[in-house]
Amino acid sequence: MIKINKKTALMFFSLLLLGVAFWSMGDFSAFSEVLPLFEFQRIAVVALLFLMTVLLSFLRIWIILRDFGHQLSFMGVAKACVAGNIGALFFIPVFGQIAGRQFYLSKLGVSAIENSAASGYERVVAGAVSATFAAIGFFYLYDWKVVEGAGLVNFIIFVIAAIVALALFYRLIILDVEKRAIKVYSSWRNIFLLFRVGLIVALGMVLMMMCFALMFSVALPKADYLEIVSVAFIVSFLASLPVSFGGWGLREVSSMFFVAYLGGAAEAGLAASLFIGLISMAVVLMCYPILLVGREGGK
Repeated sequence: MIKINKKTALMFFSLLLLGVAFWSMGDFSAFSEVLPLFEFQRIAVVALLFLMTVLLSFLRIWIILRDFGHQLSFMGVAKACVAGNIGALFFIPVFGQIAGRQFYLSKLGVSAIENSAASGYERVVAGAVSATFAAIGFFYLYDWKVVEGAGLVNFIIFVIAAIVALALFYRLIILDVEKRAIKVYSSWRNIFLLFRVGLIVALGMVLMMMCFALMFSVALPKADYLEIVSVAFIVSFLASLPVSFGGWGLREVSSMFFVAYLGGAAEAGLAASLFIGLISMAVVLMCYPILLVGREGGK
């Protein structure tokens, strides 16, 4: 029996989606014609915004590790994050990021379990914030027709069913140790710490949205600004889902779909998405000199 590892599967899925994206255009001349529309100044601004999101990610994981009881220097954590970001480019993003961080964090006294917990905490908060922004964008684009079409009775049934399911899960399924963990992290102090991390994540998401919006504005010159922002939040969220390799493929196909939905050219949406992916990779690699800084971060 042939075994396919996760990295191979993710890469195959991304390549498949990229192939579908280019195949759906048919005429490659139209794609080449839209490339000059993305001027150098715009690309430079997007790169600067991406760099700001990377710096915020350093701050985010530094704060999380401090909340875990590790008083680390910012430079030490920054090195770990740079190594993790580079690792995520060439390996399975989640595991590559954790492994890259651990190479440096282990020297600072952070265990692999604590690193994994911090990364998981970070991803859960980021996923929740990104999903919230994407949902708002989705409802804005579709004028709340999805909710209205469901009807009030169906909506009430859904809410009641969700509450009952959570209650049953908490009473019958969840383990005692998990209940204790919920009580610990439900304290006002931990709620404040979570809120603080959530604010930093939200700021990073807004900067990321600006990157997408600046590129999509080229593909959608006549669209309303809030429509462009909505598409940016939705595509950013879809690209973060762990079903493709670093968001490649899924980001391009979704960009083409939503740009075409708003009346833009699909090939311009594809070009915008490819530029976003390449710029983000370039910014991550440009951070490599941080690893060469001689001063060791420590407690």
